[in-house]
Amino acid sequence: MRYRELVAPFGAGQRPTESELEDDFLNLVIRRYGLPVPVRQHPVGRRWIDFAYPELVLGIEIESVRAHAAREDVHRNAQKANELLAWWILRFAYDDIHRWPEETAELIDRTIARRRRAA
Repeated sequence: MRYRELVAPFGAGQRPTESELEDDFLNLVIRRYGLPVPVRQHPVGRRWIDFAYPELVLGIEIESVRAHAAREDVHRNAQKANELLAWWILRFAYDDIHRWPEETAELIDRTIARRRRAA
């Protein structure tokens, strides 16, 4: 990847992703299937959503066993879910991104359409 491609999102006000799996999600699902690019690491109160469409109150969390397996992580994620009840949150893991990216993209696309109709 070229330097310009690496720094372009930051010039556009985007925060960096926090894992390779999040990078894979952007490349293998969002960009490959032409979905609207979500905001990365979107703040909601004292929490951050991995990816968000703030105008739709729709978030996407990328679940990684490596990043979320400890007891503290389970507790933190439960608290986070309780604090984000106003948001629709889609959750995806490794297989959703690497084995079934088309189905994942279709679910995101359908959910975006539903949220737009509800707005």
